[in-house]
Amino acid sequence: MQTISRILAFLVTSTLLVALLQLVGFAPSSARSPAVPGPNRGPLAHGLAALTTQTFPAGNAPYAIAFDGTRVWVANYFGNNISLLRASDGASMGTYGTGTFPAGIAFDGTRMWISNNGAKSVRVLASDGSDLQTVNVGASPVGVAYDGANAWVANWGNGNGNTVSVIRGSDYGSVGTYRVGPGPFALTYDGSNMWVANNNGTVSVIRAVDGYHVMTPTVGSGLTLGLAFDGTNVWASNWGDNSVSVIRASDGYHVMTPTVGTNPFGMAFDGTYMWIANPGDNTVSVVRASDGLYFTTVHTGTHPQDVVFDGSSIWVANNGSNNVTKISGSVPLTPDATWTGTATRTATATCTPFLGAYLPLVARQPTPTFTATPTRTPTPTQTFTPIPNRPRLIDGYYRGALSWGGEVEFHVSNGGNTASNGYYSYPCPSTGGTASWFFLDSVTISNGYFRFEGLLDNFHLAHKRLECTSSASTQVTCSVSDVDASICHTAVGWANWQY
Repeated sequence: MQTISRILAFLVTSTLLVALLQLVGFAPSSARSPAVPGPNRGPLAHGLAALTTQTFPAGNAPYAIAFDGTRVWVANYFGNNISLLRASDGASMGTYGTGTFPAGIAFDGTRMWISNNGAKSVRVLASDGSDLQTVNVGASPVGVAYDGANAWVANWGNGNGNTVSVIRGSDYGSVGTYRVGPGPFALTYDGSNMWVANNNGTVSVIRAVDGYHVMTPTVGSGLTLGLAFDGTNVWASNWGDNSVSVIRASDGYHVMTPTVGTNPFGMAFDGTYMWIANPGDNTVSVVRASDGLYFTTVHTGTHPQDVVFDGSSIWVANNGSNNVTKISGSVPLTPDATWTGTATRTATATCTPFLGAYLPLVARQPTPTFTATPTRTPTPTQTFTPIPNRPRLIDGYYRGALSWGGEVEFHVSNGGNTASNGYYSYPCPSTGGTASWFFLDSVTISNGYFRFEGLLDNFHLAHKRLECTSSASTQVTCSVSDVDASICHTAVGWANWQY
């Protein structure tokens, strides 16, 4: 059994990613959008007949798996290719090339979207395996999901990424890049929102139509490496806790936390049961979604990592044994009486409401032009004398680059009278990384001028300020103050006091 510390030690560089995969025998996880159903889609039978398993060969280190209605697609992480299997009998139907280290796969109804963890890209394949497009995304992409119009890609960034890339399905253009939590890994779509599993025990919930950050529910401790939606709740696999967190999709309410096998990873829902791959003990746990009761354990190949439902059977990608397991038959009528875990329904509300901290990194309509003129060392007591009759800003998102590196972003609303979601980042001289600061409170725009200001973490440690003045209805000039630049850690900071 691999420990969480071994995984965390790995989340640093792509080179270490490969080293860890060799060490523990499987590659990092992704999430998929729900499989497109084939004919007669429904849960596995519930009766007296035992579940049966069949094993079929795949490529080198199967990592992610998807279903296109008749065939199963298996992404082979170290093989840099796709194994295509006929779902009815497991027969091989070909092998198609991908980019470096394919780590996530999603079907959009006609095409497969495959993330290339080692190439900062997503490759799009037609149903016949032909290469349609390669799209550049963020660092170390992993999970992929499709929302009906756009493909979403989690940019894991060696455990330190904090964005998802959104690619338009119609022409492969960029819809935007949205900030989420650290190390985004797995994705699932609930019909309205995209759920993004982060590397800190949280899930970022992003409204698909506009990138609005809806909420940030907490789940288990440490890594969350799999997500799945059952029609009502989102399930998150908690690697270090040997459990899954069940979150009500409508409001982030924590419904229950069933115990499963060792180091749960990918999951799939069959209409009644959630099937959870446990690479730590080479099993799949079968849990009834309605109440969290544990029904049975199915043994698979080595290090089962990802799961997909084809409408009648469950398929499992076994990362350590270079094969896939097909599970068919009937789930037992009664729960497993020998299971010693729990399905607690403590129903504690663990949702963190949206605080305006994460915003799209692209300007939305109306598209403003923005220039930023930062001043590096203004004094905290600086006063400002307004110049009469400055232009009123139109509502919308504003974003621009700083001349000395980094960026500024904020949102104007209420007819040009309110600014909110203030944000800036810059290269940190003391660490060589990037410091990012968010201001949680809204401010009033007075005669074209507004100012976000705060003290980091309610202590007089670092005084942060972002102040801007309008020069046209869609243009502003901003200055950034970071009075104590020695406290510009690479971690995200929050300015909680606004004057």
